[in-house]
Amino acid sequence: MPLSHHHIRTTVETYLAHHPHERTQLGGLVDALDRPTDIEEEVAGIEWRPVDR
Repeated sequence: MPLSHHHIRTTVETYLAHHPHERTQLGGLVDALDRPTDIEEEVAGIEWRPVDR
């Protein structure tokens, strides 16, 4: 099962609580996690097709 946005964010924040000096290096990741996500918008334009086996 894939990790949720919330789980990743919590993991990163917990890591940074123990290693605050690395916040600068992980700034891009933290910024990306701060952006709102809506998976429905991301997949709305994808045409789903059955896989031929």
